Amino acid sequence: MKSVELLNLNNLNIFIGKNSSGKSNLLEGLNLFFKSFSFVGGNTAGLNQYHWYNRNTRKPIEFELIFELTEKEISQLIPKKIFAALKKLTNNLPDIYKTISIKRKIINLTGTWETELLDCFGLILVHENKTQTPDNVFQSFRVEYTEKNKILPYDVFVPSNEEINTILSNIVKKIKDQYRLITQIRDVKNPVSDRVTLINSELQTALWTLDQSIQTDEEDKFIDINQSFTNITSKSLDPAQGQAYIRRQGRRFPLYLEGGGVQSAIQLIFEIKNQLDQCVIFGIEEPESHAHSDMQRRIFNELKTLSEKCQLFIATHSPTFVDKDHLKDTWISKIIEGATVFERTNILKTIVEELGIRPSDVLFFADRILFVEGKSDEIILRVFSKILGVDLSNVAIIPIGGKTKSRHNLTLWLKITRGMLPIFLILDKDAESEIEPLEQEGLIKTTEYHIWEEGALESYYPVPVVKKALSELDLKYSLGLPVEQIIKRIQQGKLTPDKIDLGEKTQLLEKTWKVELAKIVANLIITSKDLKINDEVKRALKQALS
Repeated sequence: MKSVELLNLNNLNIFIGKNSSGKSNLLEGLNLFFKSFSFVGGNTAGLNQYHWYNRNTRKPIEFELIFELTEKEISQLIPKKIFAALKKLTNNLPDIYKTISIKRKIINLTGTWETELLDCFGLILVHENKTQTPDNVFQSFRVEYTEKNKILPYDVFVPSNEEINTILSNIVKKIKDQYRLITQIRDVKNPVSDRVTLINSELQTALWTLDQSIQTDEEDKFIDINQSFTNITSKSLDPAQGQAYIRRQGRRFPLYLEGGGVQSAIQLIFEIKNQLDQCVIFGIEEPESHAHSDMQRRIFNELKTLSEKCQLFIATHSPTFVDKDHLKDTWISKIIEGATVFERTNILKTIVEELGIRPSDVLFFADRILFVEGKSDEIILRVFSKILGVDLSNVAIIPIGGKTKSRHNLTLWLKITRGMLPIFLILDKDAESEIEPLEQEGLIKTTEYHIWEEGALESYYPVPVVKKALSELDLKYSLGLPVEQIIKRIQQGKLTPDKIDLGEKTQLLEKTWKVELAKIVANLIITSKDLKINDEVKRALKQALS
């Protein structure tokens, strides 16, 4: 890897790509950073020239990581006085206040580390591999942030030397060894009657020990591991006499004689859950190993649930591990001009092509495909479906980018699926002219699309929700919206939410107006009670599943 940048990572991050394109290198690089972490200096043994891009050992191997922390995590790292002082700056420095930015590098073959920068919530505590003095910390904070944001110097609490060292020690405890790499090479060469097993005696003993324990935390851990194992395999653990067994027709059966998928599943689950109280980030190579496609789906569901408690980096070749609801969390690794690059994508076709799967393999993503006009429609239809009790869990909702692209995209998808995957369109009223030629060409039937009678999906947003959403967006971006007038025009049928004209103020938005509005509306709908959804919306969603 020459230079790789991954921004706006989430708790579940999927990496796909061809063999030897750099996925494992990324996971191993993260492991190197966390395993060798110190606020200054440090050493990693066992490096060679092949750890360097193009074997150029004259240049350092550089890492820059930014950690986003919760308020609780921040309070655990810094003294109360500094925490209270920094909280006062939240409105002016929201991003800096929540992050720790660290730049470290390996400078030679002997594995010597140096810390170029350690910025803790805007306080530069380490610079050029040296711990900073209180004066240095104050000057850097004042120059870089205080003057820029018009904050007076006396608003900043300057930590003492002892407090700086305390903060740095706390950061090391928080970061060092907080990442665990679970490699794909998990096979244990332990033949039993010419059979190679995947679980070793240490794992079996560990499971038996947890099962026999009367300590509450260990009992809870075994229950948790066994529940995940059951979710994946439909089997239950029953360790005895220092070995791992499952129950078959009421009798114990050795786990090491089960199929490779079952053994691999317990290995994976145990490695994660046995360390959840010690670390919060996991790199997992090819969790699909040895598993049938149905078991792969179950493994992925467990990993998605686990990602609510920890951050996961998953390198995979299986389409099952691409989350159709969060395609933006999928990264594609490629070799371009001899170097690895990672590209984020939310286009299913690109992912399908990169995975090298056949048209029939698209079935792993979903039971059917629902095409909609844009991202805002996808956001709202997911929420409407939950409120209405319509199950879209096995439906891939794909925005086609407006009616002008619908014919091209539909034709493309029909070629990809070769008629094996049900397809349905929900489009705006002005797309009617695009549907007719598709019908004439026999690419779609009358029963395979729905046109919104009121024009667009935004016309079905509950007005009280739209009013709250407009107020929130007005406050967030200082848009100066005449909310009452807009709502009055909507109620009179003279305006729809998607047609609200912001003029040049659209440049202030992070996303398009439709998407920004849809995100707020979706959140408000979820939390609203006794909300009435238009009957046409329910009919369209049910028709999409019929």
